[in-house]
Amino acid sequence: MNKKRALKMVCIILLFLVAGMLLFPWLRIGKDWYTLFAFYRSVFFEDQLREFVKITASAYFIPVFLVFGLAAGIGAGVKAVLMLFHRSCRIVTGLIYGAELVYIATMFSFGGYMPSPAALLSSLLIFTEFMVEKYAQEYEDFTKEWEFQRKKEAAEKAERKKRLSFPGKYDVQLLRIMWRETRHQKRALFLICAGNSALLGIMLFLFAMKTTLGKGYGITDELPSQGLNGILSDAVFMVVLIYLFYQAITIFYYIDRLRERQRMLWVLGAREKAKMMIQGLEYGLMVLCSLLVGTGIGTGVYGGTAVILNEQFHWKLPSGIPLEIYFLVMLFFLLMSGSAIFVTNDSLKGAGKRNVKWIPGRRMAAFLGLLAVTGLIYYVISYGQRRNAESIYSLLIGIAGSNVLFIVAFYCWKRNVYKDRSETFSQIMEKIPLQSGFLKNIGAKAALFFVHFVFLAVLSIKMAGVLAAPPAEKLYPYDYVCIAYPEDTPLFEELKKNQLAEVLNFPMTRVTTVQGEATDWIDVANNYYMSVIWPQGQHIGISQTTYQKLCREIKVAPKEFSLEKEQIHIVYQQDLSVKAHPLDWFMDRKKPYIRIGQPLRYYDYHFREQEYPPRQVKSEERAILTGVFQGGFQENLVVFSDSYFNSIRREEGPSELVLLRVKEEARKQVEEKLSVFAENHKSDSSWSRLIQPYYSKNTKVDDVESERILIMAALFMETVMLLMSLFLIQTIKLEFEKEERKKRRTLLFHLGIRRSEEIKNCRKEYRRQFFDPLIHAYILASLIAVLTCYLRDMSRSEGQRFVLILILIWGIYLAVYLLIYRTKRRESIWKSN
Repeated sequence: MNKKRALKMVCIILLFLVAGMLLFPWLRIGKDWYTLFAFYRSVFFEDQLREFVKITASAYFIPVFLVFGLAAGIGAGVKAVLMLFHRSCRIVTGLIYGAELVYIATMFSFGGYMPSPAALLSSLLIFTEFMVEKYAQEYEDFTKEWEFQRKKEAAEKAERKKRLSFPGKYDVQLLRIMWRETRHQKRALFLICAGNSALLGIMLFLFAMKTTLGKGYGITDELPSQGLNGILSDAVFMVVLIYLFYQAITIFYYIDRLRERQRMLWVLGAREKAKMMIQGLEYGLMVLCSLLVGTGIGTGVYGGTAVILNEQFHWKLPSGIPLEIYFLVMLFFLLMSGSAIFVTNDSLKGAGKRNVKWIPGRRMAAFLGLLAVTGLIYYVISYGQRRNAESIYSLLIGIAGSNVLFIVAFYCWKRNVYKDRSETFSQIMEKIPLQSGFLKNIGAKAALFFVHFVFLAVLSIKMAGVLAAPPAEKLYPYDYVCIAYPEDTPLFEELKKNQLAEVLNFPMTRVTTVQGEATDWIDVANNYYMSVIWPQGQHIGISQTTYQKLCREIKVAPKEFSLEKEQIHIVYQQDLSVKAHPLDWFMDRKKPYIRIGQPLRYYDYHFREQEYPPRQVKSEERAILTGVFQGGFQENLVVFSDSYFNSIRREEGPSELVLLRVKEEARKQVEEKLSVFAENHKSDSSWSRLIQPYYSKNTKVDDVESERILIMAALFMETVMLLMSLFLIQTIKLEFEKEERKKRRTLLFHLGIRRSEEIKNCRKEYRRQFFDPLIHAYILASLIAVLTCYLRDMSRSEGQRFVLILILIWGIYLAVYLLIYRTKRRESIWKSN
């Protein structure tokens, strides 16, 4: 015990040293050293961030990831005080180590500043404290384990002769018992394999289509907003997400079944090696069956789709899936299955040691509830900002994750409240639930909430946006939109003179932003901001007078605003099916970085703000004044004041916005003229092939209609997969709980409870199990729907149409779920004998 106390004091001293490191300089920018507090004071109160950026572009990121070092230092001080007063500090410990790991990772990933010895020493001290604490814990566990083993060996001496007389072979009856036990659960095991096979097959099909079309046919940018490759990428992401949910929930119930089997094998005298062989054989056969059937399904679906695309669209796809695609998908499936085996074995080994279950108290419930509410408010506010582009990560990790934390906090509080109440019949029923186990109960509800939330807040909103969007013809008020130069004036004068087209000419200037699309974590880890970013955003700059004329041409009331020198008004040209997004994606800045002129092929990132000065956004709107190009990700309208527009207009790049309305009989002649025009200005597409010298209404309408059909097909397939997974999960859950329900009914029978009263309470509990997660998902999805209407700047009529379609989709989903509920409730109650 003296050694344990000494190690604890060493940890406390190290933690106080870590906290003391915050008082020393942590980083150097240029020639100046800063403590963490001095640095944040300079950034937030003295507004010196731009000065730091001139020295190093990574100064944008430094205020973000230094928070983790600051949190680790403050947490170290808090933990030291808690340890002095012998208080629990598990949560603080996790926060310290997590924050320090993130800080170390970002310190090595992002350059541009010099960490001081204090920063490095702080990390070293935290690592040392971690090792000392780990050693102290291992020492205590080793001591307890040694005492346990000593007593166990003493108790086993009496049985040593019996164990030594073991012949080394098991009776055939043991194998028969195991075979019958497996057959008893054959329906649940079959459903697990069926679900895995279906999801694996669809995953293989989608990944093969994505890879084949992306490599061989360059379809990535063919459609207006995200392209076929983008649609398939979203579908792959969603199917993988559904598969992970399905795998996690099914393995959760499978582990419970294995615990019962382990106890039975122990009673029958089976040794550890035999247990592992039986378990491995069963799970290996399940994985093999799922793999064979899944690859067969994926191959068949791909072959049928290839034939259909060849006949309907004349896309000559390979008849078979490449071998490397089989290898990658099978490797992913085997990795997930291997991870499941690891989790299963770890859970089974630890099950026998944890005899006392941890029961969270009121303080823990209050802390988790406060954390959940805080996280929910933060992520809702973050999601409601256009610059975050309706982030799927904020939606699933932030909002849904905070609600899961709230569910845990609520049931922690509920459990502690029930402990203090009198033992009435209703309380007895609450303490003998259909699904026993605190963590098991809330884990199932949290998983069901996630599944519901994915459909209600992600898939259904995307589906409603596509269905509520106006017809494709209404997205293009002009037959042709040309981005022209002064030397092209004779061409358009000729079209006008020969009465081939109605020609509208407006002055414009090319407007370029630093970043034209979103980046992923790989780009961030590779310090993408320290070089020229591609693609850059290319948009159309116009004057306020031109903006008003364009509005009058399509009979739309222009928005009233007054612009000063460098203020801008942004017109996002997109329909309501496209997510809201910023004009400039660079680091999600509030002020877009805009250059007047064509994109730059090279510039020094240290002087990025000089080449692309930040502009203040006075107002924004969503309106289609010239047409929807690339789904509103490019060719948006940036409005300047008249005086400022005249001062910045330059000859670099196109300077004329020409809009054509063409008669049908003259379309062929106009196309011939414009093909020559496009050939003369093909260099304008050298920065990005998405940018064209002119855009044709007929081509764009076909693209939009094709994209909507493909999006709806992908969403329908994802919805079918999700509902299938939901049905299989509920069925597997009921199959694995048959014995538990029988024990519960026997107990209630001996307590003298009538069958009618039992059925009544069973129905009540089933309603809670099925509908509590659904209600949570509907509430949060309603909030997301309201934010979507706000972010996408829907008009009153558009909002009404969107909401009505969304309610209809939600109603259909509720009807299907009610059908599943009634089927499973009836099966569970009336077949529990």
